[in-house]
Amino acid sequence: KILETVKRIPIQDLTGKEMHLLANPEENCVTNHFLEWQFLRFFTSYSMAFNKVQCRRGNLFHKPFKRILIGQEDQFTGTLLYIHMNPVKHGVVTCANEYRWSSLREYLTGEKYVADIDFAIEWMGGRDKFLEMHKSAEFSMNLMKGEAFLRGEAF
Repeated sequence: KILETVKRIPIQDLTGKEMHLLANPEENCVTNHFLEWQFLRFFTSYSMAFNKVQCRRGNLFHKPFKRILIGQEDQFTGTLLYIHMNPVKHGVVTCANEYRWSSLREYLTGEKYVADIDFAIEWMGGRDKFLEMHKSAEFSMNLMKGEAFLRGEAF
């Protein structure tokens, strides 16, 4: 049925995916992602039309994230704490080191994967100061949520 519908489209109006489907009719539509591409085109067109009518820009289905150039020294510290405490803030975990996708684990274990942990630890005044700042931020975050507790060693 899909192949028959695509065959009715004038050749000059065919997309690359539609031409591929016509050239390879034996392929499964799911395998060549034809349906996925059609839905992508539909949602993109809808978003563009909606944005034009509403005189707006950007994605309709996700809140745009905020980009800020870190220009002052205290912004780096705040940004690093914000990133590491975000899972606590949103209730995903109560202890920041429990969040498996955070770079905080690199800082705590010393294993380097992505983050420049040496720079950040030195920036915050050493490992002890780094841990102290994170524990304090985590406690404050849980206190604001009414979940403050004493854990001994949070990290």
